[in-house]
Amino acid sequence: MTVPIMRSMAGPSVLVADDDASVRGSVADILRLEGYTVTEVDDGDVVVDLVGTEHFDALVLDNRIPRLDGMTVLATLENPPPAVLMSAHDVDSNDCRDLAVRGIAYLHKPVDPEHLLDAVATAVGRARRQIAVAPD
Repeated sequence: MTVPIMRSMAGPSVLVADDDASVRGSVADILRLEGYTVTEVDDGDVVVDLVGTEHFDALVLDNRIPRLDGMTVLATLENPPPAVLMSAHDVDSNDCRDLAVRGIAYLHKPVDPEHLLDAVATAVGRARRQIAVAPD
């Protein structure tokens, strides 16, 4: 089941995807309190659809969301926004290295709010720099 898209009106846009409504809501609330515009969804197919039609400065993805997990979403998107991947489960060390090389933050759940905010700020900063240096 896909939840209705919920948005706040504020700063940089972040897409939060997690099938656990309480985790998704907590992450979204933390980001909204810091001034981010947040879109919430509960499955990977919706992430792919939205990233194809809307602009997001960053993604915050649960690695075990339905249909397409977070890693698959990132592999599927041709030019994904900077991302933060969350999981309550350990990620293979090779996957961790791959994420780090690609500049994707990995946070273990339960996510510490300060670590979340730092990771999203870094991701949004990368998105802003990419826009600033993009050729006309």
